[in-house]
Amino acid sequence: MKKILFTICAVATATTFLVSCSGNAQQNNAEKADSTAAPAQQQTTAPAEAKPAADSAAALDLTKKFICPNRCESADQEGACSVCGMDLVPNE
Repeated sequence: MKKILFTICAVATATTFLVSCSGNAQQNNAEKADSTAAPAQQQTTAPAEAKPAADSAAALDLTKKFICPNRCESADQEGACSVCGMDLVPNE
């Protein structure tokens, strides 16, 4: 009787393990397919704070003494860019 109960428990445990592992494999394969399907989109998309806005780039005054390395803004005084936070560098 003990052997039968042990066998039933072992089969149930093995079945549960195999079913749960195969579900994870299918989910991992789906996630992998999603991540390989859109790598170009991920590479071309940069964080919003790193990209200067189109209107600020057009309004960038290159005659100022200091300019942001990301070309977010320019200023007459040394300091930090208010858009991205980088230190302004001398405009050459």
